[in-house]
Amino acid sequence: MKLNKLDSIETTLSNLYSKMAIVEGDISKLKADARGTDTKLQQMDEGLRWLDKEVDDIKLKMKFLEAAKEDLHTKQLYAEAYSRRENLKFFGLAEKERKGDSEVSEAINTRDLLFEFQKNGLGFEEPEKKFELQRVHRLGKPASGKARPIIARFLRYQDREMVLRAYFVSSSKPRD
Repeated sequence: MKLNKLDSIETTLSNLYSKMAIVEGDISKLKADARGTDTKLQQMDEGLRWLDKEVDDIKLKMKFLEAAKEDLHTKQLYAEAYSRRENLKFFGLAEKERKGDSEVSEAINTRDLLFEFQKNGLGFEEPEKKFELQRVHRLGKPASGKARPIIARFLRYQDREMVLRAYFVSSSKPRD
């Protein structure tokens, strides 16, 4: 009987040793899995740090590009204003038409009309010789009964200023 008890204890111990070996194997496997998970977490953390750095770099570049865009916009506005400084707009000069021998209606040259106004309205002698105009044209589409404004680009800023001063002088004179 004692022998049977010893045999049963030995069998139980043997079963416990085999179960413990299995548990130790499972624990070793779990430790290996945990190390693999730690490695993957470290790699993911490094990847996130890299992405954070990239996002910060992109934000910095965006701020730089926004500042550069604003600078270019300011420069463009300045350039547009500077390029228009030789321009003058003339309002109220009628769009006259004349009939030729062939009864074909022909619009009077806008440049000639402007020179006529400078001569008769502003008192300049031979304005076509005095002022050099780069471009003269009407703005907008023709509408019956309405005179479109004329825009004239003077070659020299001083000429533009002279015409503008002459206008203010002539408009401040009392009318008869």
